[in-house]
Amino acid sequence: MIDVQVYRGGRALVEIVCENAKLDLTGAGAVAAPVAARYADVVVEVNGTAITTVSAVGANHGPDQQSVNRYRQVGTLLVEPGEHRAFRAWYASTWLGGDPLLLAHQDTTELQSHPLLYKFARQSTNDLSVYENDVYVPWAAGRHRSTRMGDTGLHPSIGPLTAWDIEWLRTGDPRLARASQANTLAVLTFNVSFRDKATGFVPTFAAIGARSSDKNWPKSNADAPNANVCAWEVAHHPAQGLVAFLTRPSPVFIEIAQKINCFNGTWSESDNPGWGNKANNPAVAPFPWTSGIFGHWYQIRGRGWCFRSLAHACFLTPATVQPGHRADQQAALAKNVEAWHLFKDEPTNTLNVTWRWSHNSLDDYNKTAVGVQFGLWQHHYVIPEICKVAKASLLDSAAQARLDELADWIALQPVRWVNEQPNGSWRYVGYQTLIATEAVIQTSPVNRLLLTQLSHWGAMRAWQHTDAPPTVSGSWVSTESGIETLYSQYPQTNPGVDSYTAIYYLALVHAVERGVPGASQAWNTVQTQITNLQSWIDKSSAEPRWVAVPRV
Repeated sequence: MIDVQVYRGGRALVEIVCENAKLDLTGAGAVAAPVAARYADVVVEVNGTAITTVSAVGANHGPDQQSVNRYRQVGTLLVEPGEHRAFRAWYASTWLGGDPLLLAHQDTTELQSHPLLYKFARQSTNDLSVYENDVYVPWAAGRHRSTRMGDTGLHPSIGPLTAWDIEWLRTGDPRLARASQANTLAVLTFNVSFRDKATGFVPTFAAIGARSSDKNWPKSNADAPNANVCAWEVAHHPAQGLVAFLTRPSPVFIEIAQKINCFNGTWSESDNPGWGNKANNPAVAPFPWTSGIFGHWYQIRGRGWCFRSLAHACFLTPATVQPGHRADQQAALAKNVEAWHLFKDEPTNTLNVTWRWSHNSLDDYNKTAVGVQFGLWQHHYVIPEICKVAKASLLDSAAQARLDELADWIALQPVRWVNEQPNGSWRYVGYQTLIATEAVIQTSPVNRLLLTQLSHWGAMRAWQHTDAPPTVSGSWVSTESGIETLYSQYPQTNPGVDSYTAIYYLALVHAVERGVPGASQAWNTVQTQITNLQSWIDKSSAEPRWVAVPRV
């Protein structure tokens, strides 16, 4: 791909993306993956002007090594002379006629009012010079882990946005703008670069149809989680494309967002005909396999990130230049909204929760503990994403109404969590949470999950715990276990703003923004009964991703 952006004074920015990515989607069956390309060191020239020299190395990047900077992930480069592997790409650019040293400055207050973004509680106190040397290098993974993405925990890549993108949104610092661009371009090193041979664009889900990348074309399957390559990992993948585009509007960032979306929507479920159909029986599958539906074996967190990245691609895709792509993404958004609605429509799911696996099957986090345990923080990850996408109004009236209905339903959970626990037990937010006292999969006459949920969160918590919290007011309390049957067993430590409590807090913020019933009451309770709330929020100057304020 070559893009030329003309500027006054005889200057032009030339950008080149060199891919090994073309898929022939004209047939009905499987498609061949591109053969690894081999070339010597290459010099890229435009009108006789050298843009870059690309070393003859493969698209491998070795095991993760964390440097002294906690935001910086580096790795050991593995050399494969002359090989450009399938579905990987590299980028080069230069200013012909001289660099005018342009920077796209944006007002941070206005940016934080954008529906797909959010407003931060505190300005940054971090040393932003750590981003000073972020420069894109072909085949390098930048600040992204080169295997398993963010892996576990609150890695800087994991979350609604990456840590460096949020720092730019808080500060407008040009160093962060360059970091956002460099780390977004590093996505090209990963195995996400698909292109439709017939159209020249990133493929639409309609063109891909019933194919999937884990079966219908081999996507460099040395890309196993423990392989020493840059492999995209769906459940932890970072949001990349949107903020980089805001820092510098360029087609390369639009296409990176589209490539991420395409990978996510074709990665899973090739051997499963639909959501919630554990027995592979198409007769009961509400969604026969089609690309663009994010699979039910994903973590709930991963499905939330996929929905977010799909919305980013849809927002960035120009409706005039790529009307078919925009319509395709809107159709995928609407299908995923209906898939989320399956959780809402389960009659026995009365607590406004989602869970890992599907609406009619679930994975109990701890089978040795009483009842059905789930990491409710993964559900809390999802709530802001659905609320933000609803606020962005990307769908037509009927589909938008369904999305708004879903957002109103899912945003009730963090509100009910507070309002239905008057004794202060809502302050205890852990790794695992009781979401049902029992769960049974009913296979006949239809495949359904029957949950036994008590009428409200207060009753659910009392069923598991035989005591009450020592005080109604106090600090947040968090635990990594979640199998306690006494509140006195919880560690009485004050968790930070990178904890499960903070993820819950962000979900509550978006519920308040939507104005769902009871939200004001819940917000007032949290504001008055977390006794060290202001000092807790002040910590978000250093860890910004989770502590927001409502835009109302």
